[in-house]
Amino acid sequence: MTFRHRTEAADLTELVGEKLNVTGSVRASLLRGALDTAHRQKEPPRTIIVHYHIFKNAGSSVDRLLQMAFGNGWASLEGPTPTSLLRPDDLSTFIRDRPEIVAVSSHLLRPPAPPGVRVLPVVLIRHPLDRAFSVYSHLRRHHDGAATGTVAQQASFPQFVLWCLNNKTLGGMVITNYQVIHLSPASFRNGHIYHAIATENDLQHVIHYLSDFTCFGTVDLFDTVMSNLRKKAAAHHLHIPALTTTENATPGRLEDLDERLQVAKGLLGPDLNQLYINENELDYRLYKWAHRETKVQAAASATLPR
Repeated sequence: MTFRHRTEAADLTELVGEKLNVTGSVRASLLRGALDTAHRQKEPPRTIIVHYHIFKNAGSSVDRLLQMAFGNGWASLEGPTPTSLLRPDDLSTFIRDRPEIVAVSSHLLRPPAPPGVRVLPVVLIRHPLDRAFSVYSHLRRHHDGAATGTVAQQASFPQFVLWCLNNKTLGGMVITNYQVIHLSPASFRNGHIYHAIATENDLQHVIHYLSDFTCFGTVDLFDTVMSNLRKKAAAHHLHIPALTTTENATPGRLEDLDERLQVAKGLLGPDLNQLYINENELDYRLYKWAHRETKVQAAASATLPR
């Protein structure tokens, strides 16, 4: 018995010729086109670092680092209004004719990655009460024209928190389980983002998403998150130098998180603080999980050989 080895190209040549009943140079031309198409299909997907920028989660510092690292290779992707929402396909459209872009930051883009693009996601999670005070302080300095900004300009921190908890559909949801909303299908479920309500399933969705190759961590462990980002980016031949920058921080802010929390709790008082915890249960649980995981990452990095 005799076996004859046939190459993939020979089989494809014969197949193309038989199907189209062509020979010679025409068959060869068709073959080259088919092989070129097959080669393109086997090319690895494009890799893009995507910073899912949650409002007042130290995102401006991440954006600055990415801009310093990649120059014109970094871009900001936003929408027509601060409450617009962008879907994965919007990222595909944005980068399609911009081959130079390797990093994108967006307040409005929502996960997951679009088909055909390898996304290295970057997400920072913040302690909910620390974040609420930062949102309030920012809006007092920069009125954005929304109702929350008007209230922040006129009210004390406790009054602002109470107004937000009682007026979620007017923008108060920005400090009510907002981090879970931002990273889950809750963003789109009720039409306008102001009507979004997070559920237990949304929290589990976010934890599963962050656990799957995402570069994530908590704001108070920022350096650990950035170190992890540099390592993951390097695996895709994207170099981020070890730079230090702090952007858009509240003037006079205490450096220690525990001290900031004590101040915020003191301003709210025990009853309002407990109400805030109850209304932000999902964000508190997300923060506790993310903080624990970030510390695990830091311990693992410390034990690696240098």
